[in-house]
Amino acid sequence: MNTLHVSIVITAWNEAHAIGGCLAALAAQQGIDRQAREIIVVDDRSDDGTGDVVAASGLAGLRPIRNDALPPQGVMTARQHALDIGFRAARAPIIVTLDADAVVPPDFVVRLIEPIEAERADMVAGAVAFSDGSIGALQSVDAAYYLAVCRLLNRLSLDGGVLFGACAFRAALYRAAGGFARIGMTLTEDLAFSRAARKAGARLAYMPRPVATVRAATSLSALVTRAKRISAAPMGPLAYALGGWMALLVLAAIGAIVFGGGFWMTALALRYLAGAMFAARAIATVSGLRHVPLALIYEPLATAIGLGVAVTLVRGRRVDWGGMAYDR
Repeated sequence: MNTLHVSIVITAWNEAHAIGGCLAALAAQQGIDRQAREIIVVDDRSDDGTGDVVAASGLAGLRPIRNDALPPQGVMTARQHALDIGFRAARAPIIVTLDADAVVPPDFVVRLIEPIEAERADMVAGAVAFSDGSIGALQSVDAAYYLAVCRLLNRLSLDGGVLFGACAFRAALYRAAGGFARIGMTLTEDLAFSRAARKAGARLAYMPRPVATVRAATSLSALVTRAKRISAAPMGPLAYALGGWMALLVLAAIGAIVFGGGFWMTALALRYLAGAMFAARAIATVSGLRHVPLALIYEPLATAIGLGVAVTLVRGRRVDWGGMAYDR
């Protein structure tokens, strides 16, 4: 008799147009018995028929949960609340998280949970790429760069982060961390949970493959809005590493412009090349050579987007996330 082995948790707010593709990809998963997995979809206050699409999928092991309630004010965000519902409903010892618009390869689940099954890790950060197009390509580089920095920090025994768009962890970790009610309200729930998991003694592993492909931002303004949410992450090793490294590029550029001379020009060239090589290596491990040329412009463009975020914060600190608006 098979026992339940993995719970796949998906939260969805108005994802009727995308969740069908995600469920179809899960129906095609190989290497794990259908009786050994459950798929929990938390339909979080959707009013576009998301629940109808989920119900019509006929997916084996599907457990749809409808949520119409908001969390107590100031305790957690709506997104955290939906995840909390899914995590607490999970009956398997391993939880896999996916975004509702994710499309994954047939071996995604079995490969993502392998380090946990082999007792090499308690939490696994998978890779996330974005659908084709210029903005999607840029986001793919950004995600690969972010996770590469996180992987480096993890090797140094410092807090990195994960992306809930492709993540697996022992269900006991969520209980040990006290859930989001104890972790606290945050717009970067995946980073907060990974930090709480490490504090609880979890071993993290980072895998460049398999890759979950999700929907890209529809415009540069939407990309800035996304970056505005991510910029709300609490200070810590990851924020210092990313902020400090980017600041070096800006300072070297200012020095080259203001003072000129061989020293500053050399410093700028070395810093730029180091960043481009790091970005190229990060994206090559996830997407192959297809997006590597974008590594040449990634850091300058990311800096420009950061400035755009700063401007939008001057205009207003409200951030839309999970169908709700929050003060950053």
